[in-house]
Amino acid sequence: MLMRQSAFVADGGHNVFNSRTWRFLNRRSIAKIGDAMDENYNWFVIYTKSNSEQRVMRDLSELYRKLGLDYFFEPFCPESEYYYKTSKAKRLGKVYKKRPMFPSYVFIETDMPEKEFVETFSALIYRSPQIYRLLRYGSSGKFALNKIERMRFDYLFKGRRCLMHSVGIMEGDHIIITSGPLMGLEGNIEHINKREQIARVKIELYGRVLEAKLALEVVKKQ
Repeated sequence: MLMRQSAFVADGGHNVFNSRTWRFLNRRSIAKIGDAMDENYNWFVIYTKSNSEQRVMRDLSELYRKLGLDYFFEPFCPESEYYYKTSKAKRLGKVYKKRPMFPSYVFIETDMPEKEFVETFSALIYRSPQIYRLLRYGSSGKFALNKIERMRFDYLFKGRRCLMHSVGIMEGDHIIITSGPLMGLEGNIEHINKREQIARVKIELYGRVLEAKLALEVVKKQ
């Protein structure tokens, strides 16, 4: 299925996130990014048993096809690159592979209204032995990912389903990201493992803070 284009719009070419808090710098930035997003599309997230993501995505897609619904509907697992450190991989020039960015989480992008989505898939979600629950915001009854959190993901992924690796330079105890999705987000990095080429980053999802391991190639300053 074709990917929908990212709605991210930079504010004058500058990063629109503050360090560590993932909050937008100003209302103008929020308005520009928000206006570019198609608000007819919702994102939902299902929490699954370990290693059940592919099975859950197949079950969701199969039920959708059986119902014959006329909506855009795409289950997916956000992925991120990771450094694949073997001599063979280096010889082949394939030192990065993909893995789930959030293991046990299945995302669904659709233009199906929130109420209809919950009513349509509630039986599958609550009866499937592979699914723990459909995420929501506390007791609010809101299941669709809110606008702010969607914009954060849109900024990082730029319309892709896989977060590519970043490249950075160490200057003393500080890292400066020179390319990749983490560029300008140095303050959100909690820890860097230079040997494994991993940056640990905190990301908010439904008000919960999750840790993501993202590929970060640290190079020596010339």
